[in-house]
Amino acid sequence: MSSKAFWFCCVISAMGLLTMIMFAFSKCIELDEAFSLALVRHNYGDLIRLTGMDVHPPLYYLILKTVLDGGRLCFPEIPSVYLAKLVSVVPYIVLLGAGMTKVRKNWGNYVAGMWMLCVVGMSYLIDYGIKIRMYSWSVLFVTFVFLSMNDIVCKKNKVSWLKLVIFSLAAAYTHYYACIAAGVCYLTLLVWFVMNDRKQLKKWCFAAMVTIGAYLPWLFVLINQLHTVSNDYWISDLTVPTVLYYFAYAFDNPLFLFLCLFMVIQWMREWKREIFGDWTQFFSMSGLLIPVGVILVGTIASVMIRPVFIYRYEIPALACLWLAFFIGMVIKKKEWAVEGAFCLAVLASVARICAFSYTEQKDDIQSEDTCAFLDANGENTIYICGSADLYGLMVLEEMSGCQCYILEKEIDDVFFQVYEKIDTLYQFEEIAAFLSQGKNVYFMGDREKADKFVYDSGLELAEAGSYQVRGFFEFYQILPGTSSNDSP
Repeated sequence: MSSKAFWFCCVISAMGLLTMIMFAFSKCIELDEAFSLALVRHNYGDLIRLTGMDVHPPLYYLILKTVLDGGRLCFPEIPSVYLAKLVSVVPYIVLLGAGMTKVRKNWGNYVAGMWMLCVVGMSYLIDYGIKIRMYSWSVLFVTFVFLSMNDIVCKKNKVSWLKLVIFSLAAAYTHYYACIAAGVCYLTLLVWFVMNDRKQLKKWCFAAMVTIGAYLPWLFVLINQLHTVSNDYWISDLTVPTVLYYFAYAFDNPLFLFLCLFMVIQWMREWKREIFGDWTQFFSMSGLLIPVGVILVGTIASVMIRPVFIYRYEIPALACLWLAFFIGMVIKKKEWAVEGAFCLAVLASVARICAFSYTEQKDDIQSEDTCAFLDANGENTIYICGSADLYGLMVLEEMSGCQCYILEKEIDDVFFQVYEKIDTLYQFEEIAAFLSQGKNVYFMGDREKADKFVYDSGLELAEAGSYQVRGFFEFYQILPGTSSNDSP
């Protein structure tokens, strides 16, 4: 690839990055994002304790809380949701910087340019570029673990081993499937040393022991989380089509999958002579194995415990996959495949950036309407929903900052500790008391639920409109009634 083609890739990548930054200034959030924002409102000690009661490690939440706390001091006028989304963009800035420097230096213009395109241009990466979740950070840490492997073999210095340990721990403390991805890196590195450089095995063992030892404090928490998950978890049952789709999910395009299969078949024909004696080929194969390892572990765990794996848990390994994929394209020296991959990457990236922009713009407009409605109601407002709409209420609580209630439903202790402004409401007299105090009271849900809610209560309903809160919900203002029989 010429320098002009490389800089062309850089321009498209920069467009994708700027698009993410632009749409980070949106108040539209989903359920998991609302959970992240609610969790980091707690102090550091409670944050770690509550994270231990959930199903994720704490590092991302600690990063997010640190940035938001600092942001409130330095930029108090900027909404926390904007800063939180920008926190998720930071890893992509770092990855593109690594592409322009380290990746380009090691593997040339073609690999660097194509990899940068895919980092911001593949749907499963760009779509999580502004999510207030840990995925972008797990992509960063796992990618740096993968790059550290190459430094260890090529440079053979202590700094490279130190980076491997640090980034592996960062990945493990960010997401459990990022931990598995880092584990696959360790295992493939072990295979290389056993086959080619046994003098390095002592260093590998020492690095592995340090990594495991530093993770032990959280390992006991993980065991407790696994026990909780084994009793109840939200992921649907595993099926054969689901497992097969795991392997297709990462490529985002069937033609990319075809090119990868072609490359693997070529390796299989000459695997012993070529792969295990040539580090670049072995490194490329290792990168392809990282998402495979994540899928296999997730599938086995889902069979042995209960379903605990979904498509997005592959995301931490995807940047490694694309780096390995394009290194393999160069190694195979098939001109048609190299040029075809370039055209595919450009077209797919531009199309995905445009689709991302369209979706985010639509959601931004809808969320602005919702925020205008919530702001007009003011802080002296209470929102109520039925038990089936609890997840929507969790998002609403974050968007409004108001007191929220769930009707006649006991909620587990972890939930109440994280969401301090959501409580259970049992009697209609409580609503009448709110109204007598001059509070605005709204019911969120469909009309049938709203009618059932006020039936024979002496209260009345007034339609307030439909607004996006984790999907669209109808809002009804609850007003004092003239008699107990006025309601439908």
